[in-house]
Amino acid sequence: MDIPADKRRHVRYHIPVPVMIIAPTLYDLRLIPEDLSASGFQVVVPVPPALGVDVPCSISVHDREFKGIQAKTVWVAKNELDPSTWIIGLEFILSEENFQKLEAHLREFLGEEN
Repeated sequence: MDIPADKRRHVRYHIPVPVMIIAPTLYDLRLIPEDLSASGFQVVVPVPPALGVDVPCSISVHDREFKGIQAKTVWVAKNELDPSTWIIGLEFILSEENFQKLEAHLREFLGEEN
């Protein structure tokens, strides 16, 4: 499957400060997102998850950790640059209040859309 066309509704951030995703059901080690917004992220993993799978995770941005976040896989694609891995897209499942908090923190440390 090819990486789907960008249908992002929220600001996408380049990541100039340390951002890590902890998602033990996807991978035992911390994941470094290649793409991040307040609505979700893209990471590379060694084993592809099924679509629609709920993924509990936490996100560390700079010195702040957002724990207890739920995400779900919305797309999965073979990594053409490294065929032993998969690129996956996950969408956060957040209340409006938690979405606003996460977005404000991302803007503070990562800037506006870039």
